[in-house]
Amino acid sequence: MAKVLVVVDDDVGGGAFKVGERLALGMAHVHRIVFACRWSPATEAAREGLARAGVGIVRIWAHAGEGMRATWDRDGAWALLARTEPDRILFVDSGVRSSIAAKECARDLGVPWISIVNAVDGATPAALRLWGAEATRAANAANANVFVSTAALAEFQRLFPGVRASSLVVTNGVPDEFFGPTDPQARSQLRSELGVGDDEVMLLLPGRLEPRKGQHLALEALARQRARSGASKVKLVLAGYGADEAQRELHEQIRSRELTEVVRYIGPRNDVSLLLDACDIVIMPSSSESDPLVSKEAMAKGRPVVASDLKAFREQGHDDALLAPAPEDSPEKTVAALALLIDDLSRDVTKRGEIGRTLHEIAERRYTMALMVDAYVRILGALPERSREAIPSRERGGRFLDIGRKLNLADPQHAALVLKDGWSNVESDGIWSFGPRSRLAFELERPASELSITMKLRALAAPGRVQSFEVSANGRPAASWSFANRKRVTKTIRIALPRPQRRFVIRLSNADPTSPFELGMNDDRRKLGLYVSSLRVAVGARRWRFDHLASSIRRAICWWRGTRVV
Repeated sequence: MAKVLVVVDDDVGGGAFKVGERLALGMAHVHRIVFACRWSPATEAAREGLARAGVGIVRIWAHAGEGMRATWDRDGAWALLARTEPDRILFVDSGVRSSIAAKECARDLGVPWISIVNAVDGATPAALRLWGAEATRAANAANANVFVSTAALAEFQRLFPGVRASSLVVTNGVPDEFFGPTDPQARSQLRSELGVGDDEVMLLLPGRLEPRKGQHLALEALARQRARSGASKVKLVLAGYGADEAQRELHEQIRSRELTEVVRYIGPRNDVSLLLDACDIVIMPSSSESDPLVSKEAMAKGRPVVASDLKAFREQGHDDALLAPAPEDSPEKTVAALALLIDDLSRDVTKRGEIGRTLHEIAERRYTMALMVDAYVRILGALPERSREAIPSRERGGRFLDIGRKLNLADPQHAALVLKDGWSNVESDGIWSFGPRSRLAFELERPASELSITMKLRALAAPGRVQSFEVSANGRPAASWSFANRKRVTKTIRIALPRPQRRFVIRLSNADPTSPFELGMNDDRRKLGLYVSSLRVAVGARRWRFDHLASSIRRAICWWRGTRVV
């Protein structure tokens, strides 16, 4: 049996994670499967289920929220391949820049691989200028690029006309549990737990809390429907992962529209099948989708889906009459249409049943797991064999950090040399630390016990909003910083260890990160700390002063001679 490494960069249990999980389980009888993902509470239950099924679980750090690292962290990618020694790799991508570093390592090592592209979102002109060339190169190195819908393939071809590698379409499947009949007792019990009466109509909006999923549109539509119908018996349940700030904003939207009695947010759930049993109508007013899994799961359960008029929903086979104008065209028209559709379906149980039966029949013909798994088994089986040469534990030639070299952290390739988890994407002249904990790590060619790390940075601080950081180096306290303003400063971390070491890990802890939105600056809701522009590592204070003096003398001589500094 070939060893297949399944790499998933979705760390919140979303659609891409589910696709990878289902394929790993479905192919476990054909291949030895190793499942690589970032560990998070949202994926814990799924990881436990995979382990029980005999699937190996490997922890990785790069994920969809850290595109910089996924694109350029070759050290982490090389370590993953050396640890797992795969015969073939299946990358299950949440976006077109997913796992680029790992794909390039696989190419260099001669490991055959395919990429499943679940979404083409985020490929803005500015983003393409930053990493479009890398994404094109990675896609051309694939043995095959698999798209989950013809709409996703067409959009990819528009954005990346330079990709010439084989492209296929394999639509995502739905597990057998979604095709089974509804248990009336379980339905009634879950509805009771959710505060929905047997005589009420339950709307379900599943999806991550983000503007693209359209929760705000659904709330406005429900408010209008209630205003039009008076004492409506419609209740809305929202399910899906949401960051703390997104949850606070959602609850404020619910309160401002006076919907607290009829709307409930229940967070991420592992019982989507039961939620679909409990609901009467699924609503998905998304602004973009490639091949949403939950709408197929609703079809299998025989639940009508009220959605945006997107190519993805039409391709799945949803009823044209239940598609509202897409929000990007006119959010006002989307809300108005949603309100009418909700009102109409909530009053007509017979119509809901007829639509549900039609959708169920479509799903049985087109979206079973057996069809999906068989397609990928054939694709993987057609890949060439990998060379049996063992993968070395680190990249040939090494990737040691150059002492004294100034790293420009606005350059993603420089940033990837030292920045690990807890960093956002590079910006015009630097990069933000993201969340309460951020980590830097690097390796020196020769061991050292004394080190200085000099950074040019500024903090996201404001009068009355001091930002404080605790800095540690290789587990030892190294510095404490406080900032009361946003002025750019130079900070130096001085490290003295009892024994020389090659690998250094620097951790920045920020107990109370804030966002530009909280400070009234703009609508950016990321929890940010330090904006670092450059970084330089020197070994020993005396050695650094000598090197700096020598460099200054050399530059002066070159200037006097009129030659270029090299």
